[in-house]
Amino acid sequence: MIRLKNLPVVCRRGLHETRLAWRCRIAPGKVERPVFIVGCGRSGTTILGKCLSLHPDITYLNEPRDLWRHALVTTDYISYRAWRDGTYKLDMYAADATVRSGPRLHALFAHEVRRHGGRQLIEKTPINSLRMDLVKALFPDCIFIHICRHPLEVANSIAVQTERGLWWGSHDIKKHQIKRYAETVWKLGDVVSSCTTDRDFALIEWRVYTSAVREAFAAMPSSRYLEISYDDLLDDAGGTIHRLLSFMDLPDHEDTLAYARSEVKRRTRALGATDCTARERFLAGPLLDALFPSTVGR
Repeated sequence: MIRLKNLPVVCRRGLHETRLAWRCRIAPGKVERPVFIVGCGRSGTTILGKCLSLHPDITYLNEPRDLWRHALVTTDYISYRAWRDGTYKLDMYAADATVRSGPRLHALFAHEVRRHGGRQLIEKTPINSLRMDLVKALFPDCIFIHICRHPLEVANSIAVQTERGLWWGSHDIKKHQIKRYAETVWKLGDVVSSCTTDRDFALIEWRVYTSAVREAFAAMPSSRYLEISYDDLLDDAGGTIHRLLSFMDLPDHEDTLAYARSEVKRRTRALGATDCTARERFLAGPLLDALFPSTVGR
């Protein structure tokens, strides 16, 4: 017997994509009012998603890049295949949607809802912070949860990942795209040109992700989004999860709240008022003062 795991990667990938295509064909579906968790990577999106995933009424998808890629190939922005084929895009908009991408994603997401049983779909993919216009076009009734963390904590965490070669993707594809996006969309050429380290670029990543989310929220009714901070989750995990469940019209669930209270803990030093230098304030931009006013530069 030939085991699937023993097949070459290209064969396994082909079989998986065939399964996805078959699901779209034989089981079309539609998801209602899906929730998308957005925010810069290393901001607490994963632990937040993990807490919510324990609720019996929730179907949680943690960065389902294969589903997105099957529906719209240009959403793959980080793999070797995307770099090789030149098909990648970082920021995406309603105009990037195709006739087939919406029905395919609905079918694939609906399959996951049927498989897991939770009626409320929650999806977490941080790059959607730069694709909220596309997400809204594909899922017109969707709502968003944004979690925001202090940019220096984010940058420190990303720097650890870059040392392990786990952040910028094949051939630093993500870093190059963030530079391009920051320069062309947010006109940050002078800021980008001053970056010399991966930690510097991490601060730019936080800046453009957070700016994109808040700009999108400014054009949306408040009923369609909820914004929390990473500190909210750390300081009162149970209360924050309760607030999120209420936002989604879901009842409290004791196991979900208990997990949040026991597992959500600070694992790095809290930043003090003198931890942010003038250079770091320059790189992080005005949102640093707007969102974290107690952080004073030296």
